[in-house]
Amino acid sequence: MAAHHCIGTGADERRHWLAPDKAAALESTVQAIAVAGKGISACDESGRTINPRFANVGIEATEEMRRVYRETLFTAPGATDCLTAVILDPETVFQQDSNGTPFPEVLAKQGLIPGVKPS
Repeated sequence: MAAHHCIGTGADERRHWLAPDKAAALESTVQAIAVAGKGISACDESGRTINPRFANVGIEATEEMRRVYRETLFTAPGATDCLTAVILDPETVFQQDSNGTPFPEVLAKQGLIPGVKPS
């Protein structure tokens, strides 16, 4: 819990701003993500960021190429040995793997927690 919630005047009220069931769900997510030796993959590059990188290596900068690139990242052997969660770009939330499964579901099936950056 952030230090500013733990001390000072009104600390008790600040500690309990979430309903107990929501606080338990949040704590469960934090525990699942905060695993020693593992990390979070920030796959939240927008087209504006990733397209120039693709162009620099001769890859056509299209939504389909971004989808294929992300699928490669999300299905790489051993990824789950190193990761607990993945931050997605809003575009990626609506993309699917080559079998038609939405990327957030692909990640969740591997035990990875998908999240999305605000756009």
